[in-house]
Amino acid sequence: SGIVGAGSAWSTARDLHQFVQGVIAGTYGRGPQASFSGGGKLDFNGYTAGFIAYCMWESATGLEVIFAGNLHTGAPELLGRAVRKLAAGEAPDPASLPELGASPMSTEQLRPYLGTFVLANGTRLVIRAHDGVLQVNDWPLLPMAGGGFFSPRDYGHVRGFAGVGGRMERLEWEQRGQVYPAPRVGE
Repeated sequence: SGIVGAGSAWSTARDLHQFVQGVIAGTYGRGPQASFSGGGKLDFNGYTAGFIAYCMWESATGLEVIFAGNLHTGAPELLGRAVRKLAAGEAPDPASLPELGASPMSTEQLRPYLGTFVLANGTRLVIRAHDGVLQVNDWPLLPMAGGGFFSPRDYGHVRGFAGVGGRMERLEWEQRGQVYPAPRVGE
């Protein structure tokens, strides 16, 4: 068969709902139940190559939020948080997006960032320039007005740290207040 979704698999929000209910009920055994639904809550996500899924369940309220889509941005997480607040009768926080800088950028401005970096989990970040925009693997990094770059894929903020000669020797990828260092490993 042809490839559909990640690993030749496909699913729907209804399928994910059945999976969540099965985990909660212990249908898949105690291991998955303990791993996924500790403390009366279940909250997990997964993504690959343009596909994303997000599931959340709370025993206290019975609220279950499921998102499945073929976009790969930080938006599903923001939507999940907004739905939780709306269900609790609260107003969701407005999305906080950075002020973007000038684009496209010159080759000289982009050159110090070009190369291969790696995150602690082994994810390789290959940075190339295309039409005045940095591309990391298959997604863009947009320049921010205050310096650094914004990743619309995951709503991350990326800063570079230069070594001798101005070449970036390390990136720091920040998401939700957590910083993930990525040292340069190659050209």
